[in-house]
Amino acid sequence: MATKLRIGPLGVLASALILGCGSGAEGVGGDSSAQDTTAAGEETTGSPADPLPPRPDSIRCNFEGTAPGLLPPVVVAPLSDELAGGAVDLAVSDDVLYVATGDLRILALDPDGTPRSTVVDLADRAARLVSLALADDHAQTGHLYVRYEASTGAPRAVIARWTLDPSTTSAVAGSEIVVMEIEDAVGERSGGALAFGPDGLLYLGVGALASEATQGLAQEPTSRLGKLLRVDVSTLDVSGTYAIPADNPFMGLGGASDEVWARGLRDPWRCSFAADDPQPWCVDGGENQQEIDHVAARMNLGWPDVDGTACLLVGGDCSDLQVDAPLAAYRSVDGDCGISGVVLGSSSGAPELEGALIYPDRCSGRLRGLDTQSEEVLIQDEVMGVAEVAPSAIAQDAQGRIFVLSAVGVGEVLVPPAVAEFPTALSASGCFDDLTTLTPAPGLVPYGVNAALWSDGSVKDRFLVIPPGRTITVNSDGTFEFPIGSVIIKLFAFDFVAGDPSSRRAVEARVMVRREFGWQFHSYRFDDAASDATLLSTSHRQQLLIDDGGEQLAFEYSWPSRASCKVCHGLGASNALGPRQDQLDGDFDYGTTVANQLDALAGIGLFSGPLPVGTPPIPAFDDPAVPVEQRARAYLHANCGHCHRPGGWTPAGLTLDLRYSTPLLEAQVCNVPTQYFNPWVTSEVRIAPGDPEGSVIWQRLNLRGLGQMPPLATARIDPGAEVVAEWIASLAGCPS
Repeated sequence: MATKLRIGPLGVLASALILGCGSGAEGVGGDSSAQDTTAAGEETTGSPADPLPPRPDSIRCNFEGTAPGLLPPVVVAPLSDELAGGAVDLAVSDDVLYVATGDLRILALDPDGTPRSTVVDLADRAARLVSLALADDHAQTGHLYVRYEASTGAPRAVIARWTLDPSTTSAVAGSEIVVMEIEDAVGERSGGALAFGPDGLLYLGVGALASEATQGLAQEPTSRLGKLLRVDVSTLDVSGTYAIPADNPFMGLGGASDEVWARGLRDPWRCSFAADDPQPWCVDGGENQQEIDHVAARMNLGWPDVDGTACLLVGGDCSDLQVDAPLAAYRSVDGDCGISGVVLGSSSGAPELEGALIYPDRCSGRLRGLDTQSEEVLIQDEVMGVAEVAPSAIAQDAQGRIFVLSAVGVGEVLVPPAVAEFPTALSASGCFDDLTTLTPAPGLVPYGVNAALWSDGSVKDRFLVIPPGRTITVNSDGTFEFPIGSVIIKLFAFDFVAGDPSSRRAVEARVMVRREFGWQFHSYRFDDAASDATLLSTSHRQQLLIDDGGEQLAFEYSWPSRASCKVCHGLGASNALGPRQDQLDGDFDYGTTVANQLDALAGIGLFSGPLPVGTPPIPAFDDPAVPVEQRARAYLHANCGHCHRPGGWTPAGLTLDLRYSTPLLEAQVCNVPTQYFNPWVTSEVRIAPGDPEGSVIWQRLNLRGLGQMPPLATARIDPGAEVVAEWIASLAGCPS
């Protein structure tokens, strides 16, 4: 029984975690501390023995459908049977699917996946098949371009062209012409991109390779390593002589490789083109980030100084570099390991996907989408679906149909019919019997957290909505796995006259919805009368005024975008932060009785089995009965630990781990120098024992603006953060 959470006049609501940014750590999800309330409301029924009513057989609260501003969910419909030999790459013409396999064959399939022929078997010359490409004139010329690694002679990548017999779709004997050979460009980081633009020119990516000595060559136009190359094969003759386009950006410049189109890439793995767009969309596999680039002539994508959005220079300051940012980047976590390809949706295919980049992960199977018109495109990617078997390639035909290739064969990416209309007004969700009083509908289960995230002094109510007949699985570390269809709701309100609950008015509702492919995030903004709330498609800011003893306290409140929610909630499929065993292991005031939350939730059958033992509760950081170190660690966990942990939204090389469960010695915080350039602080030590003012962590907790921590969704300094200063001041030294 760690702490008691009392209800407030607000009523009820809210959910875990959509803490808009700056949420809680790996398992935190909290909110403001002293002002945090969680209520069941006056309508709650029960007895001291039964603090929660039985679960209803049906629940009105519903967020089905696709919210405006979100890309639709997708599914993969299988077309062909399993491919013997494995799957490598896919190229699509008007009436043929060309498949490169792991056993060094190229196969032709009908558009419905029916096998047609073996185009060519490369077992006699190739050690590995890498990629395929078709020019727009393939129907007239029968030309198929193949990239492979040679099995004889010096290690090298070979780009070759075959002419196919239109009647059999098999390669004409003796028709192979070698276009280009690149020595040593084999194996890890060798690239693989091979694609034709609408200008008929061939683009191919060459990696920076694994050798440390070769990394700097990615910046040198004299080398092909770490580059996107561009050549003209329209005049190719039997000798394999290609032409250099006259407008190639480095042509004729003192020793530069004339083929270079762009530089500063690490592993340009796949590229594709949209109709009438001369700039390719390319996947570049970074050291810790996967990035998608819309590559214009002469671009410098930054490698080896920049990896995606992360600066790799000593000190972490890349402000003086003349490099181009990626269109989008994400870290490979939660089973992700790399993008297998990218296509741009067109109106002739699925209209709902027009203008969206679609790209699968080759390990997790997640199909991600990125709206290229988004204002926050750098972090606005969405998980749209999950393939049963992770795709190794993706391609699109002239009609806009999108295909993926995996070990189980070829499948088509489809948008299933809409099942419902997503509620754009909170009143249409069915979650409240009375929205003006925030009276919850049956099935909304109130909860609270022990250590709560600071949200500018707002009062918060939270709810869980678990589908009837479904349960929460509790992992061995105390984290929760929610069933598909679960909803977590959290309401934010302020006393607009400080200390007067009668002046309390709701300003925001945040909603998390558990889909088949992960969590989705939504923010609703209440009108000035708090009579209803409207769904936001992007972030919003508004100045709020609090009457504090006759003085007007003004600050800018932030409604987060869906993209910024992802910053706090994780880089993979995202996570629920607050609802977890150690955060809910405390007493909660249900209105009719005070009871331990875990016992109450178990009493209505919300868990799939017994809870793990040996997981101590996280303490409330305003509980004077708890030692100051534990309270300070709880504060840092709730306000910082969601990002500052392995796999969090920080540079991958950052050693700082602020989760409550991490021993202080392993947290890399006490007397540890900062790793990156911080122009906003005067100290270079994360925590200086006995000296809060000389500690970077304390300095940044007391900043608002550039350099503040948490960096998002808060405009006021938290007075509750003083527990961190108290702890630092109490430290006589660091553990050893």
